[in-house]
Amino acid sequence: MTPKGPGNNHFRPRHISTFWKSRIPDIETLKKLVPNSVLVGFDIKSSLQQDVVKEIGLAFLRVDGQAPHFWPGSLQSFHDQNKFQVSSVQVCNRVSLPREKFDYGTEFVVQAEEVAPLVERLVSLLKGKGNLVLVGFDLFHVMRWISREAPALSSLFMAWAIGVDSNHSGCRRGSNDAVRCLAILSGLVSSAPFTAPSPEVTLYNRPRKSSGGDHLTVRIATADGSTLPSELKSPKAVAEHFAEYELETVAVNRRDQYTRENEASYWWLSFQTAESLESFTTKTNGSMLNGKRLVVDSLACMDKGQI
Repeated sequence: MTPKGPGNNHFRPRHISTFWKSRIPDIETLKKLVPNSVLVGFDIKSSLQQDVVKEIGLAFLRVDGQAPHFWPGSLQSFHDQNKFQVSSVQVCNRVSLPREKFDYGTEFVVQAEEVAPLVERLVSLLKGKGNLVLVGFDLFHVMRWISREAPALSSLFMAWAIGVDSNHSGCRRGSNDAVRCLAILSGLVSSAPFTAPSPEVTLYNRPRKSSGGDHLTVRIATADGSTLPSELKSPKAVAEHFAEYELETVAVNRRDQYTRENEASYWWLSFQTAESLESFTTKTNGSMLNGKRLVVDSLACMDKGQI
């Protein structure tokens, strides 16, 4: 795929002609190049009216082995699992950054003329650590910026590939989008099945009614009353493990405060729809997880003394 975009009249790849020809045409080719390489997520946020850069996001993922560790679920889980470096290069006195919070890495706030030298320096630190593969959602703007501002950068990369994101938005941070692109491409080269990101759920210290009422809230526990398997050790783990069922909230019993040091014996789960609850109950009640049998009880059918 060749980068295209509006206002293409001033973009000429002649300054980066060798790099321009190193496009990765498909996933199979990408899979062959990924082992022991360094994937460089690169994203630019700019003002559409003035076409001036506000932020450049960089994410550097060193691949040890054949493919990155793909961690289905949240971006934070993917980032923590791979432990890669992320940088947000922000320009002083430019339009304020999006509402999305800064989740990963290091922030640099510099003058406009310092952006290109800093980006070049950050990328050059990767030399000798593996072949560098440039990836991004909107490589038209990246290629144009490199051609105009930092053509020397092109000599550091072996190849480039475009990630696909149906919701690439100016309301997001460049650094976070650089991480998102790495997550998507890591999933593709790992042949991992894609699902929607797991919902962010809130931990409550008492059973909380679903917006649909008590009949959409259940308790999950083990048949023998022992602690739940490690796959269900935290609200986040529960949300990710059961992401396909549209969880609305996760809660512990009001008499037993949950802490990170303790293992949970049960969780209260509420669902957005009756269909998702029915599917969850049918597949989970009586099933085995890590050697333990799970049981699901409806809040609506329980005595108040049991809550």
